Amino acid sequence: MNAARPSGSGGRAALRGVRGALAAGAVALLLGPPTAYGSCCIFEDPLLAIGDVAARSGALRLAVETETLSSTAAMQSGDGMAAGMAMVEHVRQATVRTVVVYSPVERLNLVAALPLVRREWRLTGDGMNDERVVLTGLGDVDLGARLAVWRRVEFVQDPERIAVTRVQALALSAGTSLPTGEDDARRDGLRLEEHAQIGTGGWGPYAGLLYQLSREPWAFAVSATARLRTPNAFGYRFGNAVLAGLDVQHDLFTRLSIGVGADVRWAAQDLLSGATVSNTGGFIGSGTASMSVGLAPGLQARVRAVVPIFQRLEGDQRAGAAFFASVSWNPS
Repeated sequence: MNAARPSGSGGRAALRGVRGALAAGAVALLLGPPTAYGSCCIFEDPLLAIGDVAARSGALRLAVETETLSSTAAMQSGDGMAAGMAMVEHVRQATVRTVVVYSPVERLNLVAALPLVRREWRLTGDGMNDERVVLTGLGDVDLGARLAVWRRVEFVQDPERIAVTRVQALALSAGTSLPTGEDDARRDGLRLEEHAQIGTGGWGPYAGLLYQLSREPWAFAVSATARLRTPNAFGYRFGNAVLAGLDVQHDLFTRLSIGVGADVRWAAQDLLSGATVSNTGGFIGSGTASMSVGLAPGLQARVRAVVPIFQRLEGDQRAGAAFFASVSWNPS
């Protein structure tokens, strides 16, 4: 999870958590669509992509985000491979995600996240020629809502600024990813492996809780999100997942803020026709770092890195670091 906020006394806190039941990939967002490797991917809650927990009525906010991540996992013998043959699959994914947030009434955010995905899947090992597939297309779209059930605004004394605003908010979120991404891509008439597919082929409902506290020049946020998965048409179900994280932001200058935080993610193993799939699922603990720059009133650029520090994944698999860059428009 992370929380970013525009700097300056006139700016609103723009908070963001990770991920993700929404990711997901998938969901990604917090941002929920499927990411590099099945159930043990880095994802963020798309409801925390941009904007305040409690925006004004009629507010519309937009963001465009890029995301890159990678993973590797062992793949045992199956159709077309000799018994006992050990193979390794490598997945690299780049995503450009458009996020639209609309607040029909104060304290309610409606969110849509539309990802364009490029996924590269490679299979190596045991002296065989490497197999490589690159797919590009629309991923699993996320739709959701976030409701601020409690919000408190206070003016508190400050030795340097005389008085500053302290804002606290508690919000609930819920939504789902849609099976819009292609999950039946084929080569030479044969369907590609599940983790080579752009989409999961199933639904990904999620629910989460967010607490935000901001007091210039600091902002703090903590969140937790759970995402379920439904089977696709081929009997494959990505593992259910839980994400929790915290983030601390500090304004260095009027238009520049930096942040650090931590994420923890756990995912159950994937299932195929009710049987667990080896080398899927597990636990990841990551450190996060971010920087936000105000480009103009209401326009903000942001970069973020998520680096796995502790991994206890099932079987033989490993997740790489994830990197994000975004530009958001949030008119006051």
